[in-house]
Amino acid sequence: MNMINHIFKLCLATSTNVRFAVVSLLLILGCSFSLRAQACDTLVTRERNTAFAVKSNVLYHAVTMFNVEVEVPVGKHISVLAEDVFPWWETGNKYCLQMLELGAEARWWFNGWERRSTSKLVGPFVGLYGMSAKYDFQNKSDVDYQGEYWSAGITGGWNFNLGREPWGRLELSLGLGYLRTGYRSYLPTDIYDKLIRNPYKTGIAQYVGPTKAKVSIVIPVNFKTGKKEVSYE
Repeated sequence: MNMINHIFKLCLATSTNVRFAVVSLLLILGCSFSLRAQACDTLVTRERNTAFAVKSNVLYHAVTMFNVEVEVPVGKHISVLAEDVFPWWETGNKYCLQMLELGAEARWWFNGWERRSTSKLVGPFVGLYGMSAKYDFQNKSDVDYQGEYWSAGITGGWNFNLGREPWGRLELSLGLGYLRTGYRSYLPTDIYDKLIRNPYKTGIAQYVGPTKAKVSIVIPVNFKTGKKEVSYE
């Protein structure tokens, strides 16, 4: 637990602006690598290989929960991914949405792929995930909770290309699992300058069911391999 708390503190030391900049940079670099590879292929023919993919869940962005994922193919059917969800804002001590969630997942892809190809991470998949987070949610005096949670379960989904050229993909997935949280409720003062702990709304909650839903934009990062061949078509 001390190591986990140390990791959380280290992550919290990184500002939201820096984390958002990293997300933007990863997506831009992914697009640049992919588009550059396609532009070159109009003149030459060369093998390409998907090294990894950068993702971001637009459902989370819709509620200002910035997030990023990196997924790496391993073997012919397996991939591993790491994800970070990090909304971290508050307004006038009345509204707050702060959460640091770190997660990992291992997936099995039914289609499989060649050792060097751009067909990696496409099609249906199932996976096992685990994640943990700290949070602080507040909506005036109606909702005011702080705490920590962890969750584990299974996922399933589908990843498919957007358009004819595989510059980007869309992933639809759903997670089912078990979630356990230790929570603490607080009551704000009239001018919202202090929070008073409410001992009657403190405890542990458990939940089994849907734990996450994703509609993610996926940018595969492809690198060229093999020899160039001039194309006369």
